[in-house]
Amino acid sequence: MVEDGDKPPKVTVKWRSKEFIFDPIDPTITIQELKSELFCLSDVKPERQKLLAKGKNLQDAVTIEESGLLAIPKVMMMGSTEEELEQYLTPPPDMPDVRKRHFTKIFLLLYTRTIIIFHLLSR
Repeated sequence: MVEDGDKPPKVTVKWRSKEFIFDPIDPTITIQELKSELFCLSDVKPERQKLLAKGKNLQDAVTIEESGLLAIPKVMMMGSTEEELEQYLTPPPDMPDVRKRHFTKIFLLLYTRTIIIFHLLSR
């Protein structure tokens, strides 16, 4: 709790070149609730966020106070937006379907091995 003369609790989250400052912040909210607030500011879904304080990943069920965040000047957030993920996961339109070729090769390899094993066992 904040007493007279004490500064209100504050947490600064750094993500890429941006800083999100929560001043004041309720020390009884959980890390999951903080991630929900960060989603509104960054468009990174809470399940895609990692909050790191002093090199450790903060657990969702822990409160701000329990995690020790109030004593840490900055927290690092890692995560990608859905738009960025879609951009990286979508193959270029001119790229051949590599998966289909790999599937065919694997199928032929397994089929050939099965025939060889069947032939050896039938002797």
